[in-house]
Amino acid sequence: MKEIYFLTKLTEKFGILVENGDISDLFIERPSKVEKLDSIFAGKIRNKDTSLQAFFVDIGTDKPGFLPFNNIPDAVKETYPLTDGSYLPVQIWKEAYQDKGPRLTANITLSNSALVYKPFGESISFSKRLNQEHAENWKAMFEKVLEDTEGVIVRSDATLYSEDDMQNMLHQLRQQWEKIVDSITKIKRASMIYERPLVPDQMLNRYLHQSVDRFLFDDYDDYQRMTQHFPSLSEAMELVKTPSQIAGASIDEWLNRLSTKEVTKKSGVALTIEVTEALTVIDVDTSTFRTNQPKDIAVFQANKKAATYAAQEIRRRNLSGIILIDFLKMTNQKHRVAIIQQMEELFQQDVIQTKIYGFTRLGLLEITRKRERMGLYSLMQEQDGTFYRLERELYEYNKKTSVEAVLLKIHTDLYKAWETTWLPRIKAWNRMTIYYVKDSSVTNVEFYRVGSEELVKEWIVNHPELIIDKV
Repeated sequence: MKEIYFLTKLTEKFGILVENGDISDLFIERPSKVEKLDSIFAGKIRNKDTSLQAFFVDIGTDKPGFLPFNNIPDAVKETYPLTDGSYLPVQIWKEAYQDKGPRLTANITLSNSALVYKPFGESISFSKRLNQEHAENWKAMFEKVLEDTEGVIVRSDATLYSEDDMQNMLHQLRQQWEKIVDSITKIKRASMIYERPLVPDQMLNRYLHQSVDRFLFDDYDDYQRMTQHFPSLSEAMELVKTPSQIAGASIDEWLNRLSTKEVTKKSGVALTIEVTEALTVIDVDTSTFRTNQPKDIAVFQANKKAATYAAQEIRRRNLSGIILIDFLKMTNQKHRVAIIQQMEELFQQDVIQTKIYGFTRLGLLEITRKRERMGLYSLMQEQDGTFYRLERELYEYNKKTSVEAVLLKIHTDLYKAWETTWLPRIKAWNRMTIYYVKDSSVTNVEFYRVGSEELVKEWIVNHPELIIDKV
């Protein structure tokens, strides 16, 4: 069974792929992050660097974007002047990472379930899943209706639609593009002008043809929007109450579990995952692995299990860049080849481009995985994480009829953000009485009292020296 949960009711949004009762992939979207994958900006050219063969483009964020010359179609060069201070539409195709700004492209794409529209694409291409007859029919139609500079990619879902339907879809995407162009003309400043949500839109699009059995939504608006946007999947989509647990644990339990360096399995195989700025190293330990097989076979069996675990952790932690796996030393070359083949098979279902290079002379398996969005380690280090967790905990208490009130102790440094940013968000769905007080002795936020209104009020009455607010 393969299911994707889209939990989008709260501020931090999750897309969670569950396969056979375990999490295989995890998409996390936070509103504080502006440089999101696929977002389109009115970009202002800062300077041209001929040595790097690229422009640095101001997109209204802290770091300028990097736009390689080869990511600029000829039609863009003919439409926009490409001089310092001039504006052009750019799209993020690789998010910012550490001290590097986002990587940009001027070959813009807008899409729906059956069509990818490229205003500067100048070509017609097709999904490999379309047979030749369908592809030729669609090619003949689009050659008649596309302008010389336009291009499209026809997806396999096109077989579900008539020519009139597809032309209407093209018309809608063109209108969307015209609004973007109009915004660039009117705004005259570097800023985001189009955003496609990572969750659920981009994740669902990535798993469109991955044989997912069910798509579960906890937000009615997203459920309605996705059933209309992806009609071929509507029968597999369901509206559900926000689950307290996914695959046997709460969201925060999963986040804590996936943030630890040590991964220990019942089989006796363990991994240690070290993430650095330059690369990620995964060390395999089998000190508690037991088998009656000869040593070389035992090592091979342990490494096969470790390969499965490592691939799983790479995907759901969204590890990217250079990844080295230190397997147990194998003297049999056939065993090495088998591990490489196993890793290649494990990553066939990965929606992010991953390449297995093989074993180095030091016996390390070398992998590269395309860096598209922020990894889990980086997300967990952001300060706002405290409030995202707090919001989830308050939401869970709201579902319990036995809880009428809570008393929060909030560290002084976080008090302003709590009152100005987070209280307005929580008021939208909160039914409890929330009392809160400044306290510099706590670590971030602490639930000091939880229960009936009477219980919490009794504590407050006994502490008249404290200034306690409530909502």
